[in-house]
Amino acid sequence: MSSSHPQDWFITGGVGNHPEHPIRRRRTGGIVADTVTVTQDAEIGQRLKRLRRERQLSQAELGGDRFTGSYVSHVEKGRRRLSPEMLEYFAERLGVGVDVLTGDGGPTAAVGDADKVVAFQEVQRAMAAHEFGRAARAAEEAAEDARARGDAADAWSLTLLRARALFEDGDYHHASEVASRLADEPLSQYLPYLPVEALLVAARSARAGGDLSTALERAQRATELLDRLPSTDLRAETLAVLIGALMEVDELEQARTVAEQLAGVVDDVRSDQVRGLALWVVGNMDFLTGRVEDGLRRHARAAELLHPQADLRLWGRFRKASAVVRLQNRMTEGVGELLAQAGDALRIVGNSSDLVELRLAEARLWLLEGDTVRARSTVEFCLADEGLAAQPHSRAEAEALLADVEAADGRSAQAAAAYLRAALRYEEAGAYRRSVDMWRRRAEIAETEAAS
Repeated sequence: MSSSHPQDWFITGGVGNHPEHPIRRRRTGGIVADTVTVTQDAEIGQRLKRLRRERQLSQAELGGDRFTGSYVSHVEKGRRRLSPEMLEYFAERLGVGVDVLTGDGGPTAAVGDADKVVAFQEVQRAMAAHEFGRAARAAEEAAEDARARGDAADAWSLTLLRARALFEDGDYHHASEVASRLADEPLSQYLPYLPVEALLVAARSARAGGDLSTALERAQRATELLDRLPSTDLRAETLAVLIGALMEVDELEQARTVAEQLAGVVDDVRSDQVRGLALWVVGNMDFLTGRVEDGLRRHARAAELLHPQADLRLWGRFRKASAVVRLQNRMTEGVGELLAQAGDALRIVGNSSDLVELRLAEARLWLLEGDTVRARSTVEFCLADEGLAAQPHSRAEAEALLADVEAADGRSAQAAAAYLRAALRYEEAGAYRRSVDMWRRRAEIAETEAAS
């Protein structure tokens, strides 16, 4: 596309210079090309402004390296007319067709708009009904239709919905793949918040599926774009995801540094849900590093901010996670209530992975309370879950807990075997420090047996 600048355009003489009939024309080697009339200017400007705001872009960001924010402001107010090349430029930046800006779609466009509304509603209804597999399929079909009609923005949004539906359905591998590809699509290169949104879904999905190295890489890529993000909420969410990924691979020093950065901006976050998420993650870091009182305080604040009406699944997961970090610090007070609340929520809206993690937390509580029989039967039930076989990190956690139960019952040989299985699974997941810890515990059992 040839470059064009505001000064390339002028009002010609004759009829085009009449104040009631101005026509914008361009010198093109002796050819004079008509563009939009003044009656269209205000309407195009209004559409441009609406589309820009929907995409959370500033006027300068929309202008890119071609037009200043001030010039875009004049266009939105109908004070500047756009050449065909300019219309194409802004349409491409917004991920829409030129006819969306000019309003030239006619009845066919209206039918297309109706089809788009129906497609989005079908996906949203399936998500609301927690029929995530159906939602993913509907989003995939609608995205293909959007690509066929050249609507890059709708195709992008629907593909992100598909990735989120796959995640909620527990299909973490495909969710991560779909979101990762989306982050590299051309539209994502124009608007920095788009690849961040996609990369966060990819990181969460990879982490949930036990692919910890991919989770960390996607979270780090999202973090590299933070300086270009105008939204404090999205910045906070990105840092929270990075902290979780770092903690999973035992990069605790780096996780602590990022947690301090997140703690510094948490009060600037506008959304209660995102602020609650940030406090949850920073609180987890407090528990992990021995600052238990700080962790309790931050989790108490998070509990006030995370509302089940807004996201029941997130609410349930927080309560489960808050119980787990307490158990890791050998605290049992209040844990039973947290797990009961988590169970009430996750048995309604959780997936199989949520329920396995919940049962493992219950088993840990029973172990600390001395009920090894109940703890063992629960862990063995979880290990029999076929879905756990595809999640090396989660299976490692279950094997490590079984080893602790066996050790508490004095069953040294069984404990050593479980620690070995946990070590191998942790290594497969990329959690090498935890793998080493499992090898160490197994060696301690062998030394004790040899000395007795």
